[in-house]
Amino acid sequence: MNGVFKGITFLNCSFSFEHIVVITLAVIALIFTMISARRYPRITVPILVLRGLLISLIVIIFFNPAWEYIRYDQQKKNVLVIVDRSKSMGINHRLKSVQEFFKRDQKFWSKLAKQFHLYTYSLDEEIETISFDQIGQLEGVGEKSLIDRGIDQIFQEHHLKNIASVIIASDFRDTAQQLSLKLFQNLQSKNIPLNFLIPKEETFKDITIKELHYDPYAFVQNKTTIECHIAMEGYPPIQGEVMLFENMNLLDKKSVLLKKGENVTVSFQVKPKRVGHYVYQVKVMPHPNEVILENNQRSFMMKVVRDKIRVVHVVGELTWDVRYLRESLKNHPDIDLVSFFILRTMNDISLVPSDELSLIPFPTYELFYQKLNSFDVVIFQNFNYLPYQIGRYFKNIKSFVEERGGGFVMIGGDHSFSAGRYQGTLIEDILPVSLPQKGRDISLEKSRFHITSGGFKSPFFRFNAHPRERKQIIESLPVVAGFNITHLKKDAVLLAETDPIPQYNNQRFPLVAIQEQGKGRSMAITSDSMWYWMFHQMATISHQQLYSYFWDQAIKWLIRDPELNLLKISFNKETVTPKDQLVVVIKGLNFKYQPLKQGALKYQIVSMKDQKSVKEGRLSFDSEGIATLHAGLLSEGAYSIKLRSFEEGQQIDQAQAVFVVQKGDDEFKHPTINRAFLNQVKQWQQIQLIESDRDPDQLKIKEKASDISERIYQSAWDRWWVLTILLTLFLTEVYLKRFKA
Repeated sequence: MNGVFKGITFLNCSFSFEHIVVITLAVIALIFTMISARRYPRITVPILVLRGLLISLIVIIFFNPAWEYIRYDQQKKNVLVIVDRSKSMGINHRLKSVQEFFKRDQKFWSKLAKQFHLYTYSLDEEIETISFDQIGQLEGVGEKSLIDRGIDQIFQEHHLKNIASVIIASDFRDTAQQLSLKLFQNLQSKNIPLNFLIPKEETFKDITIKELHYDPYAFVQNKTTIECHIAMEGYPPIQGEVMLFENMNLLDKKSVLLKKGENVTVSFQVKPKRVGHYVYQVKVMPHPNEVILENNQRSFMMKVVRDKIRVVHVVGELTWDVRYLRESLKNHPDIDLVSFFILRTMNDISLVPSDELSLIPFPTYELFYQKLNSFDVVIFQNFNYLPYQIGRYFKNIKSFVEERGGGFVMIGGDHSFSAGRYQGTLIEDILPVSLPQKGRDISLEKSRFHITSGGFKSPFFRFNAHPRERKQIIESLPVVAGFNITHLKKDAVLLAETDPIPQYNNQRFPLVAIQEQGKGRSMAITSDSMWYWMFHQMATISHQQLYSYFWDQAIKWLIRDPELNLLKISFNKETVTPKDQLVVVIKGLNFKYQPLKQGALKYQIVSMKDQKSVKEGRLSFDSEGIATLHAGLLSEGAYSIKLRSFEEGQQIDQAQAVFVVQKGDDEFKHPTINRAFLNQVKQWQQIQLIESDRDPDQLKIKEKASDISERIYQSAWDRWWVLTILLTLFLTEVYLKRFKA
C-alpha cells in the first residue's frame, strides 16, 4: 500500500436505527447464551466465551472495520517575497538596506529556492512580478504605496494552504492610510508565518508640512485663513521659519518653535486684492542634513471671487442723471455703493464756522490714497477736480486701473471731460476718448442715440434675444440734449455715437466708448441725458429696464466678470503633475460676442519663478471659436498662461490664467517608518519583526510540506482469515456441546 499506516478505523460508526437494532439483538443473544449455558454445567464458561467472541466479532464486522493509510503532499510550498519600491523607501537608504539583506548569505537563499517556490513581487501603486535577482535593481520612485490593496491582491493569487511563509520588506506607510490588521488575520488563522522586514536606517532628520487647510474660494478684499501643520523628526528643539508666497512673491513669514514628535500649527491671513486665480505656496526653510526637501513646501490654487462689487461714485453737481444712476446702482443686489456729492466748495462763502456745518469735507486723501484699492469701479460724474486739489492723486487712479485692474467711468456734463479741465492729465491717458486741448467744448445740439453695429451686438445692448425687436426699441430711444466733444482713441471701441453735427462739419462724436487699459478697463459716456430712458415706455420692454440692463452689463464689463470675457479658458485637469499632458481649451468671441471663427490666438506660458517663457506660439480658432493648446509636459512649478486673440489683425481681447505643476507628495506627508502599526502586530505569534541588518536565517518559514493529500481505507472484514475465525468459533462451540457436555 502506497501510504503511511495510521491505524484501524470504523467506516460504519454513525449512530442510526440500524445500529440500535444490531446492538439490541447482540445484547439479547448474550442474555440468551447466559441462560442456555446452564444446561451444560461442565462447559458453561467455554461456551460463554466462545459465544461472546462470536457475537462481538459479528457486531465488529457490522461496523465495517478498515485499515487507514495516509498519503502526504510532496509538492513544494510557496514563499512570497514582497518589496516596497515607493518613494518613501528611497529616502535615507531604506531600500538599499533591504537589498543588502537579500544579498546576504546566498547559501541560505539558494537552499530556500530548492525547497520552496520563491515568488517575488515589487509594490508601489501597482504590483509587478519580478525575479529574486531583480530585487537589487529596484529604485524607490513609486508615487504611491498602496500596501493594503497590493498585498491583498497577491494573496488572492495563491491558495493559503500552499504558502509556507510571507516576507514583506517595507516602511509600512500606506499612502491611502488603509493598512490594518484585518489583512493578516486570515494568514494567522492558517498558521502561516509572516516576516515584516524593517529597513535599518540612520538617524532620520526631516521637517514636514503634513497638512494644509484652506478654502479654495475666497472673497476679494476679505481676509481668509491658511493653516498648515508642521512636524519635525531627528532634531533637538529648533526655530523654524515658515513663509507664505502669493504668485511667487513673499507675502508673510513667521518663526515657530519645532519639537520632535509634535505637530505645530501656523496660520496666515491673506486679503486678496483682485478677482482671479492665485497660486499660494507655504515653505519651511530647510535645516542642515535634512533627508527630504520636497516636503518642506506645498503649493495650491485659490479662486478669488466677489461677494460685493464696490463702486465709488463721485458727483460734482446734483442732476436728474445723477439721481437715476445712483438709484439704479443702489438697488443692484451685488453692488456696494459709496457716493460723494459735492454740495459746497472751498470757495463758497459761509457765515458760520466750518466746524458747525453738517457737511463734511471731501475726504480726498482717504478716498484716493488710503482706500482706493478697496474699490472695484470709480465713477466721475460731472465732477471738476480743480477746487479739491486731487490732481496729485491722478497717478493713484491711473495705477488703480492699469496695474490693479480697476474700472473707471467718466460721465458727461458741464464739469466733465475738457469742461472739467481733464485734458493733458493722467485721467485723459486712461479714457477711451481724447479731449480738445482748448475750450470747454460742450455741444448743446440735440442728437439721436445711434448704436453702432458693434454696440448692437455687444452685451451692453443685448437686452432682447430678437434682433428686430431690439433694433426697434433702440431706434426709438429719446434724443440726447447735449454732449461733451471728444474724439475716439485708436484702440478704443465705439458703442454709440451722435448724429452728424453741422456745427462741426457733420462730424459724429462718441456718446459711449470703452477701452482696455493695462489690467483694467475704462468707459466714457459723454452725455448726461441717459436718464431720459427712465420715462420712455415701449410695448415689448421699457427703456427703464434698458437703462438698468445697460448699467448692469457696464459694471460687469468694467470688473472683468467672467460672464463677459471674450476669452474663456479651461484646463483638462485641476491638479497637474510633471507626468501629465496639460491641455488648455480656449473659447474665443469677437466684439459682437460671436464665435471667433476666423481669428488667431497668440499664447505664452511663463514660469512665475523667473518670468522666463517656456513655450509660446500661435493657434487658430475653429468654426466653433475653439482653440486647443497642447502644452505637453512641464516641470514642477507655478506658471501663468497669457493669451491674446486677434481678428483681421486687430487685437480682440487678452486673458491670463495661472496653474501649478506639482509632484504627488503623498509619500512624503508621513515619511517616517510606521512604528505605530508595527507595535500593534509584534504581539502576534505568527508575525516576526526583523531588522534588515539581521541574518536571513532568522526568518520564520513553515517546515517542508506535511499536508495530507489523500486518506486510503482498506476493509478488514472481507478477509479469508476473518471468515476462518468466525467458522472456527462456531465449530468449536458445536464440538464442545456434542462431545464434552
